[in-house]
Parts: sequence; C-alpha cells; structure tokens
Amino acid sequence: MLWWFEYNADGALFFRVGNFIYGIALLVLFLSYSGRITAETELGIRKYFIQIVGISIAVSMMVGEILTDHSLVYIIASGVNLILTIIILIGVTIFLYNQPTFWKPSILFFIVSITLSSYLLLMGVIDAPIRDFRIIDFLATVLNQASLFIVAFNLTRIRTH
Repeated sequence: MLWWFEYNADGALFFRVGNFIYGIALLVLFLSYSGRITAETELGIRKYFIQIVGISIAVSMMVGEILTDHSLVYIIASGVNLILTIIILIGVTIFLYNQPTFWKPSILFFIVSITLSSYLLLMGVIDAPIRDFRIIDFLATVLNQASLFIVAFNLTRIRTH
C-alpha cells in the first residue's frame, strides 16, 4: 500500500484525480495557444518554446498520476515534470519579464516553486524516502500548479503582433 493511502485514502484519491484533471486542463490550455502564436517574431518563438514545455508538463503529470506505484516510469515522469516546471518558470521569467503586461509579482511564486521543486529533485537523486518530506512534495505540487496558472495568465496577456 502506498504511503499516502495509509493516512487518508479518500483525500489521496481526490488529490490524484484532481492532479490528473489539472494535467488535462493544462494540455488543453497549452494546445489552444497554437492558433494565437505567430512565429515571425522573437516573442512568437519564445511562446512556442513555452507551449511545447507546457504540453510536456501536462503529459508527464497525467502519466505520473496514472502510475501511482512508484515504478521506474512513475519516477521518470515525476522527475521530468519537476525539471520541465523549473525550465518553464525560468524561461517565462527570462522571456517575458520585459513585456509591459508581464505580472511582476509572479516571480515570487516562481522562486518558491523552483526552490521546492529543486529540493524534491535533489531528494530524488539521493534516493531519500518520500515519507521524510511529503509536506514539501504536497506544497511543491500545489505551488507548481499555481505557478503554471500564472504562466497561462501571463501568456494570455502577451501580444505577438
């Protein structure tokens, strides 16, 4: 039995289903940008990069939520999700910071999210048991989701024409 089901089986299931639905929503969101992006500008190319990374995050999140047995595929999907989330948050900050419509306070969310995700990656690399830092895992997941929402919010405000 998985550790999160030992403490609150209903809550764990609700959290997993919510993450999977969030992954679907991210997939739809980032796929919807394809009609709004023009590649003629440097900003358009940046938005393509963000879109591709965002779609990859959505897919890795859904794979990670389907495979809850901590198999190798689950571990890889989770690691890829964390790495891509860090990349997109850094990329959005670098690519869009000088845009007048970029919401500057979002950088605070991004810094905390990047820090927690980096910590989780480090713990995964040294093979620390997840029980020892499950609250950080939960907080990183929630903050990453909030940060990705802020990324989407910032992308909808950018003009590429």
